[in-house]
Amino acid sequence: EHLKKNMDDNIELFLNIKKNQILFYNNELELVLKNFEKILTESHTDLMLYNDIAEIISILQIFKSYPKEYQWFTKSQFKIMQNKKIEAISIIENNDSNGSQLLIDLKNYYYAYLLFLNDNIYQALEILTKIKGNTIFSELAIIFIAEIYDYSIKDQNLAVEQYIKLLELFPDSIFYEQVRLRLRKIVNS
Repeated sequence: EHLKKNMDDNIELFLNIKKNQILFYNNELELVLKNFEKILTESHTDLMLYNDIAEIISILQIFKSYPKEYQWFTKSQFKIMQNKKIEAISIIENNDSNGSQLLIDLKNYYYAYLLFLNDNIYQALEILTKIKGNTIFSELAIIFIAEIYDYSIKDQNLAVEQYIKLLELFPDSIFYEQVRLRLRKIVNS
């Protein structure tokens, strides 16, 4: 009803995102993709959430060929939203992902992230090291490992090793400059 009213563009965008969040939790993959793509095509690239919406679309695209996998993903994300991280971990643990390498890497990345949030840092590191494919999650896993060593464990030497590994393996990474600056800061401190 609120979306039908003529209102502020920011409020309309917020309501559209909330509507799509509900559709996401209800496993309406195609509809969510269509709605988010429409939001992007009708928005300017300077929209504050533009990159976030584009990232959501790219993650959801992975599941188009794997609807069964999409169900565990939405269930786990819903549990995270409810602040039930242990239940979300259980959902991911009990899923035997037999999809593509990209899907397996996505599963392990989110699994490690939840373990980290639950203060299982070393178990998270163990899972992150299993991500060895040539996917975006491989790149993100190296960054995550580096940041765990850097900020949580406070082992600058191991952090530097991981940051350098990222620069060597992914010289075209969008994170390249940020990582390079962090390395410089560590070395100069």
